[in-house]
Amino acid sequence: AYPAGVTSVWLANETHDVEVPDPDPFGGSRLRFQNWSDGGARTHTVFVGMSDLTITAYFSLQHPADLTLVGLTPNNSVNVTFRQGTPSRAAPHAAWSDWVDDGSELAVDDFIPGIPGERFLTRDERRWTVSAPLSETVRYDHQYVATIRLVGLLDNEVGLDFHSFGGTDRANVSDLWSAWVDAGRQVRVDAVLDLVQRERFKTFDPTQWTVDAPLDKTVGYLHQFRPHVTL
Repeated sequence: AYPAGVTSVWLANETHDVEVPDPDPFGGSRLRFQNWSDGGARTHTVFVGMSDLTITAYFSLQHPADLTLVGLTPNNSVNVTFRQGTPSRAAPHAAWSDWVDDGSELAVDDFIPGIPGERFLTRDERRWTVSAPLSETVRYDHQYVATIRLVGLLDNEVGLDFHSFGGTDRANVSDLWSAWVDAGRQVRVDAVLDLVQRERFKTFDPTQWTVDAPLDKTVGYLHQFRPHVTL
């Protein structure tokens, strides 16, 4: 075994076997054999002629890449694209690890569809140029479409609370509201809207739901007055 490069003095008309390791460790990364300049295999025979000969082994530098995927299910895998000599793909749902060519791009999908009205979406970084060993975590939010139809409010607005991307949000709605909301969390609409002292809109329908599937609900409001009689 010799470190590259090496010069040997051989007699004319001899044959010698040459070989390079594959892979060859390179710090925390590795060198992967590509080809010899004379077209020979990684281990091949060299014939010594009547003149000096130089042959070169070409390698590509590759780095280990590890991805941790949070929030996906086995039925909803992500598409990982990378380069390992040639363009490559993988479809993991929890974790992925492989070697990636130096200077190439590693990427994962930002959006994974589920059933109609379902999605997995990340707002984390999802593209990297790999120039050293890489380890990243990508978190996906599991969401469903929620649609709430409000009837009888006469253009008056009630408050609607929901959860999206791990946070709490509130909207003012008079008739129709639709948005992507986090799976397993609640959507709630105000049951009473007080306008003045003796006027209100009130519903006796359910006003709170746990979103574990696409949601489509209608809430009807009654326009009410509170009479006051003085005798």
